[in-house]
Amino acid sequence: MSYTIKLTNGKTLAVLADQSFDKASTSITLIGKNVNAYGNDLNNNFVGLLENFAGTSEPRSPLKGQTWFDTVEGRLKVYHTDSFKPVGSPIVSNVEPGQALQGDLWLNPDTKELKFYDGSAFYPTSEVANYAELGKAGWFVETIQDLSNDDHVVANLYSNDTLMACVTDTTINLNPSVPLLGTTTLRVGMTLNPSMRIYGTVTNTLNWLDLSSSTFIQRNLFQATTGALHLNTNTGLYVGTGTEIRLFMENNVAVLAASTTGTNFELRYNNNVSGNTATALVVDSVNNRMGIFRKTPSTTLDVQGDVLIRGTLNVLGTSTTITSNDLQVGDKNIILANTNTSDVVADGGGIILKGASDKEILYTDINQSWRSNQNFDIEATKAYKIGATNVLTSSSLGVGIRHAPGIVALPSLNEFTATTYYVNSPGIIKVKPDPLLGTYADLYITSTGTGWINLGGLTQIKGSAPIQPSDPDDTLITKEYFEDQLTLATGGTGFRKTYSMSIDITPVTTATQNDIHNYIISYLSRTFPINGYNGINPGDPGYDATENSYYSIPIGARANVICHIYTVTTQVFSLNLNKTSTLVNKGAGVENVSVLTDVATTGSAAFTSVYRPIVNHLVKAFKVMAISTGSSVGTWTFVANIA
Repeated sequence: MSYTIKLTNGKTLAVLADQSFDKASTSITLIGKNVNAYGNDLNNNFVGLLENFAGTSEPRSPLKGQTWFDTVEGRLKVYHTDSFKPVGSPIVSNVEPGQALQGDLWLNPDTKELKFYDGSAFYPTSEVANYAELGKAGWFVETIQDLSNDDHVVANLYSNDTLMACVTDTTINLNPSVPLLGTTTLRVGMTLNPSMRIYGTVTNTLNWLDLSSSTFIQRNLFQATTGALHLNTNTGLYVGTGTEIRLFMENNVAVLAASTTGTNFELRYNNNVSGNTATALVVDSVNNRMGIFRKTPSTTLDVQGDVLIRGTLNVLGTSTTITSNDLQVGDKNIILANTNTSDVVADGGGIILKGASDKEILYTDINQSWRSNQNFDIEATKAYKIGATNVLTSSSLGVGIRHAPGIVALPSLNEFTATTYYVNSPGIIKVKPDPLLGTYADLYITSTGTGWINLGGLTQIKGSAPIQPSDPDDTLITKEYFEDQLTLATGGTGFRKTYSMSIDITPVTTATQNDIHNYIISYLSRTFPINGYNGINPGDPGYDATENSYYSIPIGARANVICHIYTVTTQVFSLNLNKTSTLVNKGAGVENVSVLTDVATTGSAAFTSVYRPIVNHLVKAFKVMAISTGSSVGTWTFVANIA
């Protein structure tokens, strides 16, 4: 006969046939009549009931009122309608639980709020701060470690997760690498956050920083201190009712400044002689002047008294005025234009003595000499010397004088013999006209024997009359005649002709001007070489010494270089196609079929990209200049931008 299993309320839970098991209706195994070997299932039922079906998941087919120990949460729960709910502890969930009963507690772990259910809704048990949103606030009892890693219990005050104060009953020395409240020592009492202020009135104090209040100076009294005064701030010290004077640090510089506009500054002392207060230094803020022992300075620096400078005095102004009667210089050298390295800049420099007119000893660069606008008068016993040799005394020329270009005339001489005869001025050697005929005879310069007339390579024959076509063939030609003939033959003017060259400087457009000029010069030197090699080195197979000697560009030659800068713009044309179709009958019942009848283009039909070069032109002038004064070696040098 089968068993009928009923609930406490009388409802039938299950009907068990003879010799059968039911493991689906409840969390335990229901055993039917006359079942063999049922002891194992019966014992399992007892164990499950004893441990309240302890496990990580809910038991199968729970009944209302059944208990279950949740091993994950470590809570005992009871089944209510459709879920298990904690017994004797709040429901922990970040969402509001459903099927709540009056009196149920719910703890939200996100908001840290505890609420109770009154039968219709959840209400907070107290006004607890939402630390997740508002930050940690209020007093908290916490543990901190000292330098020896020993624990200390303290009371910490927080505001918006910021530690504002710490209260301790013992001094705690912290690890220097982990300071607290800006310090490594927490003293007995309350240590405040450096940013925290307590506003109110303090009527009295016994100690401040463990020091007696009697050791402090009052701000409203004139008091002295035996200790050092250290202002641990760059802001410094203010003096005056309007903070007119400041002593402070700025960018690692100690500054003593008058803060108020128009306030003068004085440094005073007690005069040992008069016993009165005297002023040693004055700064006039209105006129931007400073006086040393000068109460009212009239210049930027006005010194009353002697000045001794033990170092170097550098004056960078445009002029230096000395109004003393005597100027004494201990050094044996007076150096003018000390930093100058150019003779052009030195031109006109020297000494000027003021009088009714200026008395000058000045240097002239064009003559590379000193010039004076006054006579030099030396004592009669003295002489003018050149290279330590007497050249002129009051009565004679020096014995080393071999030339006298200032002699206007010599007496008539039938014969004049000299080892070397110098003519330094035109007109010294003349052929006098015939007194009767008024005509000039020829001047003959002949050499004894078969020797040459040798000018020594340092003398030139100048002033020759123009060459005429009728002159005999042995007439010496002039430089002018030769260059004119050369011009007719070459169509130019020799080395005075300006050379021209065109070059593309697009590759170096973004370089500096100096680099651009060097780039051009590298091609000038190969196109118009100035070393006589026409750009071909002596070691090259094509080198010919005779031929290449014609290509030496002399110093003074000029070249105008036309520089081209290319930029390219592109334009791509697109092709638009328009098609035309018509409807036709295909047959076999197929009608209105669209058939393409025409294709036409709109716009340009060209696909080729169009490149439009843009060319900008510059003209730069270059000149062959000597690498140093007097040198015969030249180099192409940039002179100016022409256009």
